[in-house]
Amino acid sequence: MSGARRFRLEVGVVGLDVAIEGGDAALIDAFVLGRAAAFVDRPGGDRLRTVQCDVRFDGPDWLPYSHPRGGTEPVAKRLDDGGWDVEWCYYRATFAHDRADIVASDRATALEHVLRGAAIFAAMPAEALFFHAAALVFDGDAYLFPGHSGAGKSTIAREGGAERVIANEIAICARDEAGAWWLLPSPFWGTGDQARYEAPARLRAIAVLGQSTEANVWRVPSHAEAVALLMPHVGVQAAAQLADPSLVASVASLAGAVPTASLQWLRSAHPLQGAPWKR
Repeated sequence: MSGARRFRLEVGVVGLDVAIEGGDAALIDAFVLGRAAAFVDRPGGDRLRTVQCDVRFDGPDWLPYSHPRGGTEPVAKRLDDGGWDVEWCYYRATFAHDRADIVASDRATALEHVLRGAAIFAAMPAEALFFHAAALVFDGDAYLFPGHSGAGKSTIAREGGAERVIANEIAICARDEAGAWWLLPSPFWGTGDQARYEAPARLRAIAVLGQSTEANVWRVPSHAEAVALLMPHVGVQAAAQLADPSLVASVASLAGAVPTASLQWLRSAHPLQGAPWKR
């Protein structure tokens, strides 16, 4: 892509070598020089597995693709070579573990979505999982709080009293060589928030988040129930549609290694008050 804008984005266990052709310069700058600046062209990024990510913007008008549910969810089709063809209202792409070729719309958040999609697919062989979740540190330990939109992720990150916030919207979990799971810094924070580059922290437990009006209410599921609780929040977009065996296996491994529960959280209570693993 001659004449393309280029930068490297650190995303968990991968480094995206991004080349962008076209697009709204102001929207691109808002992400590259603004929201994700702490993750762009970082020193030492060569230690990550490199993924070539070519993005071509194709104007502001973007027709919805054909989909039986009206185009509200990504559609992904696995290819014979291990890659995936993906369509969504923001982009059409071919994703593989070492590269991504993307045609995107000029929507305000399209660049974040396409880079996130590329990172999700690229990270799957490394058993790294992307969650729609807040990632908080209490007393040196990291806790993951997955939840649907409106469940309280941003609120618990802002008002939960954590000593550190690793992510407030998209959290990245990865397993080290010893088999321990860690939360890694993420460039994808809530809309309008500047992403902070926080040091990784070992994952102590997971609480799938909801809201309560009276007290913290905890429920400890079986392992199979824990996997079912986590799956709607992993992958974040296209990868979640695949039900890829490796993705399910990674979630099952995570649920088996890290205590997992559901939490109906009372906003005025400490997020870990009454936690079953604290007893």
